[in-house]
Amino acid sequence: MGFILAMNLSARGDALDAWTNVAVSPYGNFNSITYGNGVFVAGSSIPYHGVFSGTNGGISASSDGVHWAHTGFGPAITGVAYGNGMFVATGSDPNTSGSAGAIYFSANGSTWSTVSGLPGLNAVTFGKGVFVAVGFKNEGQAAYITVSTDGRNWNSQGTGSGYVLTGAGYGNGQFIATGYINGGVYGEVLVSPDGTNWTDANAVVPGPPMIPPLPPGLLSTNVGKVRFVNNLYYAGSYSSPDGTNWTVVSPPAPMLWVSQSGTNHLYIGVGAAGGVYTSMDATNWVTRGTGVTNDLNWIAYGNGRMAVVGSGGGVFLSGSTVPILTAQNQLPGGMQLTISGGLGPTYQLQASADLKAWTNLITFTNIGAGTNYLDAAAGSFGQRFYRTVSP
Repeated sequence: MGFILAMNLSARGDALDAWTNVAVSPYGNFNSITYGNGVFVAGSSIPYHGVFSGTNGGISASSDGVHWAHTGFGPAITGVAYGNGMFVATGSDPNTSGSAGAIYFSANGSTWSTVSGLPGLNAVTFGKGVFVAVGFKNEGQAAYITVSTDGRNWNSQGTGSGYVLTGAGYGNGQFIATGYINGGVYGEVLVSPDGTNWTDANAVVPGPPMIPPLPPGLLSTNVGKVRFVNNLYYAGSYSSPDGTNWTVVSPPAPMLWVSQSGTNHLYIGVGAAGGVYTSMDATNWVTRGTGVTNDLNWIAYGNGRMAVVGSGGGVFLSGSTVPILTAQNQLPGGMQLTISGGLGPTYQLQASADLKAWTNLITFTNIGAGTNYLDAAAGSFGQRFYRTVSP
């Protein structure tokens, strides 16, 4: 009698209850992370201590999520994005008038080139084939937006605004930039169909007041950041379907939406003191047990796992989001199976004698240390194949 199984054994059940501290960067607090072309890239900055020349940061990269390389930069790194086969990072240079910045670009996340001599930059996003980086110029007296298709060559765009821009995002065919007016109301919103032509959305997304010039690394929380999650824009604790009409949402606001099937999908948010939160509807949230004490600032999904970054240069990797099946023992009463890992509330364990016709054995939610199942009918077959599916 033969048995063929899907993969090797994992240590725990649900992927988001199994987190491992895989790296610590010496270059400050992480404020952003992205995934592209098989590589995680995260940006960090050393906390601001009131002296511009004492602030810098770094970029950390990993091809497997487990092993990380850390590169130090003079400027603080304020944002990272991936698109068109290129990673792009924004940074503010505190050594030049307090309002200068730079852009870094890399094809592999390890070797970086620089575009210098730019105004201060706080965020970068990618969409519709272009990168859009936002920030401020003239010591925070005016908004600054620059656009590139390749990460190397950048074209500054006029906004006609006096905003300090702190966040940028793309979704549903539209770019959004958020910021505040120097000495005025935090949370102004600009929108653009192409990253080049911008209009005021006449909307306000309130947030904590900030006084320019912006110290690099100060934006190490989610305030000011923009993301597009499952057809909604999120900025701070507000959401919008169009960038103009905003509604307050109960924290935590989602940062990521991962779907594996019609029923297995999750909103995921992160927060202070190791907080990881999940929800199926972005309203009712479950707090996951991470064992992490660092404040968590951003999350990315790639290579079948979640990577979160936060304070103290911490990088934490989830368990596998793909269920892993193994045979524990062949007992007199049948075959003992263990399923571990996976993401979402429902899976099915199936069996087949010919890899054509599959029979449902159990439907389960994989929590705790995993799910055990005894296939008492295994001895009745000359061979038995098993798999897990997400309905």
